[in-house]
Amino acid sequence: TISGGGSGSVTFLATKSGELTDATVWSGGLAPSGNFSLSIPAGITITISGGTLSLQMLRCDVYGTLALGSGMLSGGGFGAKGTALKIVQGGVAGASFTLTSATGPFTCGMLPDGSIETYDSVTAIAINSGDFPAAGTFLGGFAPSADICSGGCGIEVISGVTLSTAGLNGALNFDITSITVATGATFQLGTPGASTGFKFKFPITLSIFGGMSFVCSGGYIMLPPGSEFDISDGGEFSSSIS
Repeated sequence: TISGGGSGSVTFLATKSGELTDATVWSGGLAPSGNFSLSIPAGITITISGGTLSLQMLRCDVYGTLALGSGMLSGGGFGAKGTALKIVQGGVAGASFTLTSATGPFTCGMLPDGSIETYDSVTAIAINSGDFPAAGTFLGGFAPSADICSGGCGIEVISGVTLSTAGLNGALNFDITSITVATGATFQLGTPGASTGFKFKFPITLSIFGGMSFVCSGGYIMLPPGSEFDISDGGEFSSSIS
């Protein structure tokens, strides 16, 4: 049956193996959509093979197998510790990994180079150079927002990508708990030419393995108490203010 999943969500129960989007796979004859939870019994494999994916999944109890194609799962909790997730490309099973956390927020993303990143938090992965509010900047169109990040979000900027904050107009006013900038990536803080600086409303951890540039013509970077700003060996910080 399809039942209430709490927090306004609906729980979909798989009755046979197949694609997530195949309505005949689910007991109620409807494919999951909106805010939902999944339950996959033992012996059943549910495959997600879309080119990109952004799911509003609140919980996923996997006792069988969840096979993930190119895209991202975010925000789910998993009820079976040790569940194996297989990564499928072109109908062929490729890489796989095993969950070590039984419950709580979760993000899994397949990057453009085919590698897999997993996080024990709701995390937006910047895979294209662009502005912070733009959905096209992030894997699966998963742009962070106040609604999505009401419980806190992380951001990962992968190598080769420049993430701009110009569209935030000088302030990050929702709860981003961490921003990690990979080697070869750049995080641009502020709006070019603005003299107001940039302010973080919530405590944040900035981990810079690549580059971070302050592009305002004046002002300060304002971090609230409890924040951390770490630049690793090989990381760089630059400022347009001479």
